[in-house]
Amino acid sequence: MEPAEVERLIEEGVEDADATVSRPRNPDDDSHLAAVVVGTDIHALELKTYTPEEYADHG
Repeated sequence: MEPAEVERLIEEGVEDADATVSRPRNPDDDSHLAAVVVGTDIHALELKTYTPEEYADHG
């Protein structure tokens, strides 16, 4: 998924949010994204993300 698409999804889903999404490790790394979200509705958000296979193994 492209960073711009993730930005769009965040901004559409969180009212008055301004999102900036980047690939922090390497511009060619499609697996890792970082987001900065500025808005009044959410102060902090912690995500744990997995592939379906990783989640099945996680328990």
